[in-house]
Amino acid sequence: MQILGAIIFVAGAVIWCGNVFGFMPTVPLLGWIVMAIGGAVFKKGRA
Repeated sequence: MQILGAIIFVAGAVIWCGNVFGFMPTVPLLGWIVMAIGGAVFKKGRA
């Protein structure tokens, strides 16, 4: 579960970088939302 959360978090970071630097524009705040979901999954896996 922790590994899945980490993968989701990294995917969110890539989306965020894509939005900020313009190489992969998506919906605004999508990167932050995906990173938050990844963090929640990671935390759930630790419990």
